[in-house]
This record gives sequence, structure tokens and C-alpha cells, in this order.
Amino acid sequence: MSPFGLPAAGYPDRPRRSRVQVSRFKSQLSRFKFPIPPMSSHQLKAEEIQNDLIRKMSPARRLETALSLYKTAWEIKKCGLRSLHPDWTETALEARTRRVFVTGYAGD
Repeated sequence: MSPFGLPAAGYPDRPRRSRVQVSRFKSQLSRFKFPIPPMSSHQLKAEEIQNDLIRKMSPARRLETALSLYKTAWEIKKCGLRSLHPDWTETALEARTRRVFVTGYAGD
């Protein structure tokens, strides 16, 4: 077991995909391109103001903001897992949340 409660060799229960399968999957995904709608003038102005505020922040304040956003995302993910798995212990919820943030893999 790794320090994150995961098997050291990866995910043995997760099926491995060949390069051909992966490239075929990517080519199928390319059919589903969703256009991004243009931003309204209000959205552009809001984004400009937000960017100005971020540029004016000190590096310490930027770091503080980033850590705050990270902690918020962690809590949101943990609450989502808790609602899906009400029978899990706090330790199990922490372990799965850590797994999602470390590996980016949220599957069972």
C-alpha cells in the first residue's frame, strides 16, 4: 500500500487499455466538439476586473487565495462523497478524497 491507501502497483482492478484503444477513443471524442459561446460585454468586463485584482495581489495573498480555493474544493469533494456513501467512515472519506486529488481518478 502507498501512503495514500492505494495499491503500490496502481489500480489492478482497473482495466488497462492499449494504445490503439486509447487513440480510437480520442478520435471518437473529437466528434463531440461543443462550441464555447462568446462572452458578453458584462462577462468580459468582470473578467478584466478580476484579472486586475489578481495582478495587484501580493504573492503571499495569491498563495493564500489559492490555498483557500484548494481547501474549498477538497471540502466540496468530500461532502459529495459523503452524500454518495453515507456509510463510510471519516477515514475512508479522507482517503478517497486524497486519492481523487492525488491521482485525478474518482472511479470505484
